[in-house]
Amino acid sequence: MEGRVERLHARPKKSCGRITRNRNVMRNSWVVEGTRVPTAAIRQFSEAGYTAKQIIREYPMLTTADIKAALLHEQEIANAA
Repeated sequence: MEGRVERLHARPKKSCGRITRNRNVMRNSWVVEGTRVPTAAIRQFSEAGYTAKQIIREYPMLTTADIKAALLHEQEIANAA
C-alpha cells in the first residue's frame, strides 16, 4: 500500500525544472510544476542564505533543477518590473 501511495505522489521526470501557473493551484501563484511550492518561497529561502541542499531538505519533492528554474524565473520577474 505504501508503494502505491508513493507512486501517486511521484512527480513525472518531465516536470522537473519547470515553472507553471494554474488558477486552481496556490491562488494562481507561480509554482514548481507538479508541486504546490511557490517560486517566491524558494527565492525567500535563497535570500535568507539557504543553499539548494538546505531548500531541498525543507521541500524534499524538489530537485536542484527545480530550484535553479525557480530562482531564474524570479530573477526574470524582477528584471521585468
